[in-house]
Amino acid sequence: LGNGFSFYANGFQVVSTDTGVNANGGTYIYLAIAADGSTATPSLANSFATEIYTGNGGTKSVTTGFKPDFTWVKTRSISSGHVLRSIGMDSTYTLSSNSTAGLNTAQPTGGRLQLDSNGFTVRDTSGNGYGTNGNSATQVAWSWKAGGTPSINTDGTITSIVSANQAAGFSIVKYTGNNVAGATIGHGLGAEPNMIIVKNLSTTDNWTVQTSDLTYTNYIDLNSTNAASSNSSVWYAQPTSNVFSFGANPRGNGSGNSIIAYCFKSISGYSKVGTYTGTGVAGEAGSL
Repeated sequence: LGNGFSFYANGFQVVSTDTGVNANGGTYIYLAIAADGSTATPSLANSFATEIYTGNGGTKSVTTGFKPDFTWVKTRSISSGHVLRSIGMDSTYTLSSNSTAGLNTAQPTGGRLQLDSNGFTVRDTSGNGYGTNGNSATQVAWSWKAGGTPSINTDGTITSIVSANQAAGFSIVKYTGNNVAGATIGHGLGAEPNMIIVKNLSTTDNWTVQTSDLTYTNYIDLNSTNAASSNSSVWYAQPTSNVFSFGANPRGNGSGNSIIAYCFKSISGYSKVGTYTGTGVAGEAGSL
């Protein structure tokens, strides 16, 4: 049981009546990952890990069992922002999914979140001011394996740098925007992604999320509580097996801006991107 959900072998149940997860008639997006990803369908073992650890107020190494390409950390026991780091980001910088800010350059020596060969290292000597390793603070971290060293992808009208784990349905895409409506960007999954999360690294702007269940013209802001919006200048066209498309919009296509995208494809027996509709009554079930 966690935060209003009970988890089962083939799905989950919403056991809370909180409107944040179960408002009557509300539609909610979810990303579900198998509890033991190394034994599921993907042939590339150890593609995802959840680690819970207690901070020590200094430097701490956490083992995931594989080299992560993307790690997302959140403090559970005290108030603090989300901290994200992935390959394709400059130096030791990080992002925060609850903020519109671009790359966060305020880092302790060595960086607050470092990706290692068998896990990650967190550093925090400011009383959890860095949000990754506060003394005695309980933290949770989610780590994904993409494809390791990125490759140049020329499938789209914009050249992208892609690290893709097709077996696990996950890729990290970095590119430079050109502010051209309908620009296409190669994502490397070899199949149409079910969810794409985009962030402009160069400037202040919202995180933009597209899912196949909402259809391509709709999007939500990851960093806000706003309902889904529709705007063809954001997601310009439905993604294909090779590319996704963005409008002349700085969220994901600002001219000369560095952009990062995290792409997810549902994999039977391993992961699923989906939606459910709330009833306002505890016991709403979601089948995977």
